[in-house]
Amino acid sequence: MPPSPPKRIVKILLISVGGLLAAVLLATGIALGVLLSPKRLTPLVNQFASGYLQAEVQIRKVDFTLSTFPHIGLELQDGLVVSHALRDSAFQPEDTLCAFHRGVVGLNLKAYNRHRQLSFFTVELDSVAGRLFTDADGRSNYHVVSMQDTLPGDSTAAPPVLL
Repeated sequence: MPPSPPKRIVKILLISVGGLLAAVLLATGIALGVLLSPKRLTPLVNQFASGYLQAEVQIRKVDFTLSTFPHIGLELQDGLVVSHALRDSAFQPEDTLCAFHRGVVGLNLKAYNRHRQLSFFTVELDSVAGRLFTDADGRSNYHVVSMQDTLPGDSTAAPPVLL
């Protein structure tokens, strides 16, 4: 016995809505995968971090990860942070603040969207080598967070970073 007309309409409607939802999710996933691929994301993260900190940040590869679910996560590979806090001449070994093999950062996008604060739910680094140094004048290479409210070359206020 064929289904009654109202049940058939509901069934067709549910299948249509489900198919449309699946198509939208698939298109969004493909767009994010292409637009925010490691090839595009890595230079953005390096540029932002180097501009925000008084340091040069070099990360070989940055990719999205689901290991921090339900939060947005970034997986970092082979990173180096070279401090500019002591920069008064050519590069010195004391300028290297830290190097790491792998890291995962969980981002708090709600705080950024609401308060323009860059904050992290989690920061995990593996195989870290650090060098903390204070010179005879009391200047330290780990003072890399600028006390200024603006990024170099930018007239907009930089968001505060909360760990």
